[in-house]
Amino acid sequence: MKRVGLVLALALGVARSAGAEPNELGQAVQAHIREVHARNPELRDDAFSKMGGSSVASKAFLYCFSTTHVDLGEYPDLASTIEYFDTGKRNSFNRESKAAGVSWNLRYVLGGRPANFRKELNATQARWALVLFGGNDAQNENERIYLRRLVYLIEQLEEMGVVPVLGSALPRRSTYRDRWIRRFNDITEAVAKHWSLAYIDYHTALSALQRKGLARDGVHPNVLGHGGVRAACQLTEKGLRYGNNVRNLLTLEMLHVLRDTVTDTYAGTDTGTGTDTDTGADTATATATATGTDTDTATDPATDPATDPATDPATDPDPFPLSTLISKPDLPLVDTLPKNCGLPKRGARYYRTRLDLQDRARIRASAFDLDGYKPRVFWVRIDDDGERCVRRRNQTLEVDARPGMWDLIIEVPERAAHEGQMLILITRNPR
Repeated sequence: MKRVGLVLALALGVARSAGAEPNELGQAVQAHIREVHARNPELRDDAFSKMGGSSVASKAFLYCFSTTHVDLGEYPDLASTIEYFDTGKRNSFNRESKAAGVSWNLRYVLGGRPANFRKELNATQARWALVLFGGNDAQNENERIYLRRLVYLIEQLEEMGVVPVLGSALPRRSTYRDRWIRRFNDITEAVAKHWSLAYIDYHTALSALQRKGLARDGVHPNVLGHGGVRAACQLTEKGLRYGNNVRNLLTLEMLHVLRDTVTDTYAGTDTGTGTDTDTGADTATATATATGTDTDTATDPATDPATDPATDPATDPDPFPLSTLISKPDLPLVDTLPKNCGLPKRGARYYRTRLDLQDRARIRASAFDLDGYKPRVFWVRIDDDGERCVRRRNQTLEVDARPGMWDLIIEVPERAAHEGQMLILITRNPR
């Protein structure tokens, strides 16, 4: 049981401030939840909607919490949350969502007139939306489109007063497919970080299980063998060896924390204002620490660089992935670029960040423009001979970088620089 408990403790990857207890949301996430909640107080706090593909539409996902086939094992405190959301014969656990279906990606949930996610929320009046995409989206291998659709859905949900809860796509047994799943998960996690949203890391949890917690098809999560989908809510030591059981536990734990967040607010226990006071401007030039951690976080109201464990080498020896959300109009103009980069384009603006790599690393660096542009990306070597470009690509580049000092430069053309944001993402790129 100790091994299972350790896996679960590592797997609940919610954005949190340093020093927070496991399963707690960070202060910025809590404040954002309350801010969104205040936009439409009439929504049902005891209802959530499921949005995603076939594994979300499956009766193995949460459905069994509305039945008598539940064994909470060492998690008896979660019983109150099951009771809270189990509001009748048809409830959030067993409802067939209008925003989830076989092979669905974000295109499907955004499609329809009205959009399918609106049909679902109009029917449920749910406060919470479990936004669990990326698996089917990754088949198209278009990260920029996925990011734009995900951010659009989040903005629409929050405008309605619905709180999005993001989760990673499940692992794949195929090495090639899982590489793309990880790339899309990096985007989802970065969005959760910079938009101050709760995030559940299913991928890490299931990857630690035998056969990655997947069924024979290597795609969908498996379930405790005896009892079929009814056994998916057996949160015992035996049950938690299976993908669906672990996923149900992580989701129920998240619902438990979210419920406490709004309950505490209206019980008068929260003295915060629900707003973030970090309004600093982006300096557009960042310097990484000795382990390659990006310290340019001034434009991100959701992240405190002094306390964010995701970027603190003292708490995470691997600094990757790194992400930064930048405001394009705030970027500077430049007169020159390093050797072999070419001449600066007239009116273009530039973002630059430095990494000091201690070990050789395969790196993937991307600049995703939320307005759809594909900026040029430069990888620059810094040594005793000066600065020189060793690679340049549109939007994404991949390099095998040896130890030393490197700069990543992003060029935003004049036509794209007047407004909008861009997500910079630097990740490891295993073969």
